[in-house]
Amino acid sequence: MFDTTGVFPFSVLEDKYGITVDSVLRCDSSGANYIAGLLLAALAILLVMDVFAKLICAFLRRCSEEVTDKLLLELIDGAKNPLFFPILVKFFNDWCEKNSFENNPTIEDFVKRFDDGDFESRDEAVESYFKSKTRRDAWKELAIVSQGPDLARSMQHIVSGCFGLYALTITNDQDSFLTFARWGILFEAGWELTDSMKILYKVMTGGGFEFGDLFGLAHHGTLWLSYVLYTSLLPSEMGWDICLACFLYAGFVSIGAPFQFMKNFANIDLTETKGKVIYMILQSQSIFTVMLPRGPHWIYFACKLMRHLWNTGVSWPAFILSAVLVVGFSGVNAFLIFFMYKGFRSAIKKMRKSNEELKGEQKRGAALLRARRKSSMINVIAQEASVSSRRTNRRRSMTLMGLDYELDDDEVEEIEERMKGSKGGRRSSLFSFTDTTNTTKEE
Repeated sequence: MFDTTGVFPFSVLEDKYGITVDSVLRCDSSGANYIAGLLLAALAILLVMDVFAKLICAFLRRCSEEVTDKLLLELIDGAKNPLFFPILVKFFNDWCEKNSFENNPTIEDFVKRFDDGDFESRDEAVESYFKSKTRRDAWKELAIVSQGPDLARSMQHIVSGCFGLYALTITNDQDSFLTFARWGILFEAGWELTDSMKILYKVMTGGGFEFGDLFGLAHHGTLWLSYVLYTSLLPSEMGWDICLACFLYAGFVSIGAPFQFMKNFANIDLTETKGKVIYMILQSQSIFTVMLPRGPHWIYFACKLMRHLWNTGVSWPAFILSAVLVVGFSGVNAFLIFFMYKGFRSAIKKMRKSNEELKGEQKRGAALLRARRKSSMINVIAQEASVSSRRTNRRRSMTLMGLDYELDDDEVEEIEERMKGSKGGRRSSLFSFTDTTNTTKEE
């Protein structure tokens, strides 16, 4: 396919390690080819994520103001919370410096004016800062450029899923099946490599070690150790099942991410039956993208895998290591299913609550609209509160691997208490794996 004979450095790689461009692209079964393919896949997935992030940001900029205003409102809500305020301010200041945006006066200047008695409340100081359209536009752009990478992080799994799906449905011979199946695993392993390096770099540079880092390394480590096992089993009777698992456990994550985004930011009126139905449909997709693949299918896959290893007579150390990997990945899947259950339960509670308190919420929203009509930004907030049950009570939601659910009051209090007692606003609770800015959504 590619003739690189005598071309440096390909000639050195071929002479010393037996690696050629063709052998890497075909994913020939050798350790050197796998390592070269893994590094290539890691670089490719970083490029894919960057492209996805830019495309998502471009799409969000063309969305209606109702969507982008909700992205902005999420940051405004965080700015009103003293716990999240320092983190958001640093985030915005760094962004302004990087993009040469004039950040004067700063939002800290307005909050200091509240301390000096110029405003009656901290919220009033923040709202006064955001009355400027220039500042609102800057923060809205920040909300967009931060949302793009977040969605891209979930949607990049589609690359691995597509390779697995192609191997399952289109390839018509063993060699092409193995090539596409191995690349599907390589792209997922490349993502695990890049994310593991980011976590370790943060820890080594003094960024702290939190529950989210522990969960991420445990998840990545399980897949890292499984990588050699799965690639070695692809030519066996387990190959089809491993390829299907690659699609179900990776590709389905990408399918669910846009639905979760629509649930949080699309204009869904929960006061109407149509809005309730749409909201619950968007929430229910996690049953098909998370619970069924990582529940029933995982149990079937794990049992078949261990039975296959037992029947083929692998060594005891290899069998025990495989059993440990199965147990570890079962724990990850159980955690994600529990997270999905919490989200579904919170969605049902929201539907019931909106029916019970609808009239009172509409009255409070209308009063807010009348009291703050001077600011167009505040009008948006008031209109959102008057037609929906999502913003009248201060609630927060959290996300994990494309899933999210609304926190209960005791969970919110636990997060805030832990943040108060931690240095620099870092958290060590069960909810540390979420980004701080994502925990400030009012639902």
